[in-house]
Order: sequence, then structure tokens, then C-alpha cells
Amino acid sequence: MSDTETLGKSLKEVKKQAMSYLARREHSEFELCHKLEKKGYEFALIEQCIAFLYEADYLNEGRYVEAMIRHHYGRGQGPKKITYALRQNQVASTLIQQAFNAFDGDWYELAAQVRERKFGDLDTNLDKNALFKEKSRQMRFLASRGFDSSHIEAAF
Repeated sequence: MSDTETLGKSLKEVKKQAMSYLARREHSEFELCHKLEKKGYEFALIEQCIAFLYEADYLNEGRYVEAMIRHHYGRGQGPKKITYALRQNQVASTLIQQAFNAFDGDWYELAAQVRERKFGDLDTNLDKNALFKEKSRQMRFLASRGFDSSHIEAAF
């Protein structure tokens, strides 16, 4: 077998593995490259495969960002946490911002729903200190979910 046949076969294997990953869910370029590197494929082959995937529109960062926002929104996570996850996968900040601007979900409503689901109605019969303490606890929870302070305030 010649070197070009071996290279061609290996490129086919890389494409097959990449298509397998993309069939399950959208991936960022960084994430897909990382997974293929962990499988032991050569970097040159991975680069060729990535170029093919972009050309065929199998790999699309815009679709990936939209899917991630919808997924995390459905799980009750706020925009800060989603942005952090996308930046971890080395997605361009401009692409993230465009996707958030195009997204039609209501972050204020989501924060209120998440708070209600986790804690129920806020008991206003508590004394002032206990009420403050409980409200602070709930605010910390929403902040850990990635909501902005304006979303958190609106949830109460």
C-alpha cells in the first residue's frame, strides 16, 4: 500500500469519526479537534477533515452556538454561564454576542421560573433578618446559575 492510500484511508477514518460525533450533536471546531486528537489522529489529518466539514456545512459554529444557548436555556441556566461554556470551547465573542441578540428567550422570566421551581413562594411572614437571609440565599443560587443581577432582581 502506498503512502497516499494510507493517508486517504486515515482521512476517511477521521471523517467517519468526526461525522459520528456531529451526528449526535453540534460541536465547536475546538471541541471536535480535541476529541479527534484524543482518538490519536494526526493533526494534519484533523485539519483536512475540519476544512472538509466546513465546506460541506457539517460543521458550523453559528449553529453550535444557537444549539448550546437553546440547550442551556432549557436547563434553566443564565447567559453568563452559557457564555462561559462557549468561551471554554473557544467560540468567537462576536459570534456569541450575535447569537444572544438573535435569541428570543426571556431571561427575566426564566430566572423567575428557576427560582420558583427550586424554592417555591418566598415566605413574607419571616422576620426581617430571616427574610433577608433567605432572599440572599436564593440570589446566590440564581447567580451560580449564571443570571445577571437585573435578572435576579426581577425574579423577586
